[in-house]
Amino acid sequence: MSIGWSDDPVLGEGFGEVDSRLADALGDRSEDSGRGLSQPVAKEEFLRRHPWARKGVQVLDSSDWWLVVNKPPGWLTIPDRWVPTHPNLYQWLKKQYGEEVYVVHRLDWEVSGINLFARTRAVHRLWNIAFQYRCVRKVYLALVEGTPEEPEGKIELRLTALSKRKRNVYKVGGKEGKPAVTYYRLLRRYLGYSLLQVEPLTGRTHQIRVHLKAIGLPVVGDRTYGGHVIFARRLKPGRWYTKRRGIEAEEEKPLIERAFLHAWLVGVPAPDDPDYERMVWWQAPLFKDLKVTLRYLERYRRIEEGSGCGQGVLRVGGDLEDVDGLIEGLADWVRAHPLYELRSLKRVLKDEGAG
Repeated sequence: MSIGWSDDPVLGEGFGEVDSRLADALGDRSEDSGRGLSQPVAKEEFLRRHPWARKGVQVLDSSDWWLVVNKPPGWLTIPDRWVPTHPNLYQWLKKQYGEEVYVVHRLDWEVSGINLFARTRAVHRLWNIAFQYRCVRKVYLALVEGTPEEPEGKIELRLTALSKRKRNVYKVGGKEGKPAVTYYRLLRRYLGYSLLQVEPLTGRTHQIRVHLKAIGLPVVGDRTYGGHVIFARRLKPGRWYTKRRGIEAEEEKPLIERAFLHAWLVGVPAPDDPDYERMVWWQAPLFKDLKVTLRYLERYRRIEEGSGCGQGVLRVGGDLEDVDGLIEGLADWVRAHPLYELRSLKRVLKDEGAG
């Protein structure tokens, strides 16, 4: 890949070529392990360090049939088996609305974004079938290390527990592995990083994280599966230059301390449509840590596509205050360009005799 550099204070003005060695130096991820940053942060510690997440629950939409929540990182969907008092959406919604709610799907504690709850048993049953038979669209935003070889792709790899002692950590392969399928599309390219649209066709635990790791694109901040944290100073173009002269940057906190994975868009069949052909869509705004990270990447690492295949110009010094506007524009395009064809819920119900 040939990358151009413009207005760089170290390499000089004009168009230059950035090879893999410079890209590696700019990535500057090797120091993580020396500072204790290679180990995942526990969900309790994450909420202690980030008070905004503890108070960040947003009810995006409510009706007689559903509650749609933008889950903050650090929260669980349902109560923890060992620490039932840890913040979770199920108990929070029951307290807020004074009624029973029904969990449609779950998200890992590190993952933020749309979490659906049904308010009636009928809608809960309907949407459970829709999720089971792949009649919904679940679109995630993932920031990964590296760049995919193709702008779109499909990952079809079985998932299994890492070992009998580590059944909450997963790997690909294994005779007992469960089938798993994930689609992805490149939305935005940065030097050393890529912003992906990711849609899991199946719903295995840690599926997106393990699949992306398996193709050499670990999710930024996902230290369980080989991802690294990002520091603001190290995204700036002069960082590699000062490090080579033995000048160490002052201690700083990472821009993000959890996996950069956000349940961004969800589309489900409308329960009031007799044919279940009309889709109801929701979009979850990004939380603070994701927006700040993208703002830095847009400013210092954005690669503008060039005329040739695999070529681009690295733009340094640009600015993007309106991250929400960027994401909104991408969302409109993503909704209009599906990565795969949905199954008909009406036909599924007919075939299964559940209609």
